[in-house]
Amino acid sequence: RIPQRPVSSDLASTSGAEGPTASGRSDGTSGVTQMLDAARNFRKSMGLLDALLNSHDIDAVQLSSDISAQLNGIMLRQDSTTAAAHFACIDALRALVESEIGEIYEVHPFGSAANGFGTVGGDLDLVCCHPDHSDSKHAAKQVLRKLLDALRRTPDLRCVEAIFGARVPVLKLMYAGSLEVDLSAFNVDPLRNTCLLRAYASLHEVVPYVGIFVKQWAKAHGVIGAAFGQLSSYSWTLMAIFFMQVQLGLPCLPVDEFSSTAPRGSRVSWACSLSLFDIIVGFFQFYAEQFDWDGEVVSVRIGRILGASDPTFQQLRDRRSGRIEDPILLGRNLADVVSNRAKMMEALEEAL
Repeated sequence: RIPQRPVSSDLASTSGAEGPTASGRSDGTSGVTQMLDAARNFRKSMGLLDALLNSHDIDAVQLSSDISAQLNGIMLRQDSTTAAAHFACIDALRALVESEIGEIYEVHPFGSAANGFGTVGGDLDLVCCHPDHSDSKHAAKQVLRKLLDALRRTPDLRCVEAIFGARVPVLKLMYAGSLEVDLSAFNVDPLRNTCLLRAYASLHEVVPYVGIFVKQWAKAHGVIGAAFGQLSSYSWTLMAIFFMQVQLGLPCLPVDEFSSTAPRGSRVSWACSLSLFDIIVGFFQFYAEQFDWDGEVVSVRIGRILGASDPTFQQLRDRRSGRIEDPILLGRNLADVVSNRAKMMEALEEAL
């Protein structure tokens, strides 16, 4: 059902970056201003897409090029000012951990800041862990309390809030007065899904393009965030990957290979012959009209359509809100947080 149009040459070759190249400025404009400009421009492209989805007079190749250019302006890249702040913060915390706890402990980023689907201006999720991994909540609290005392003597790092009663204890920090950081301890499961998503993002540049677009669309339409009874950013990313697996032949990477914090390069490749615009339209068609939310499971671990009753999903918790399997924690249904599926479905259908 996805129109078979060739991918644009611009999409295939664009590699933009945050900063003067992406914004067209070389006059020393601050990174914050550049990020705001990129976000404003991207919102304009979102509005353009909303206006054109029902139109038959569309130059999909040109629109794909326009959208990818805007995405390049907000994607988190290694040479961006945001990434530079992330690296500096990680170095500062690693030095603090080494001096206060010991050299054997490590600090790793996870989530959108490290999985290839991040955007500029985002916060930073970090975990302090020991190679032998302790999943004890008590051990995590001990480490965080020790770091909390040391943070009071660290000028660039300030603790805004210490949350020890949560399922995952966390220190909410501020680095250099502007970067929000969440620091946990021994919370190693997210490291595996970070490595997995990063491998998918590396298969083809269209993969992070689609994932980031979908997340920005969900944010613009108020259908993202567990606090609002909607799917998480992680869930929308998995939905984008699963759609491309089922409909476009994106390879299904073996989850068992992502069992450590070590980055893993993908040994497979994928060629995409569709324009970005056609893929985005296909995403909405798939989840609004084709996917059976009551009887099927979003599973990037399997990479194909299976019914919820299939023995493959015997660990997955069952809820009427839908089923999105966490590829790492197989018993975790990421759709459990959805309290208003009708709102999500209405947004998906309105996109068409």
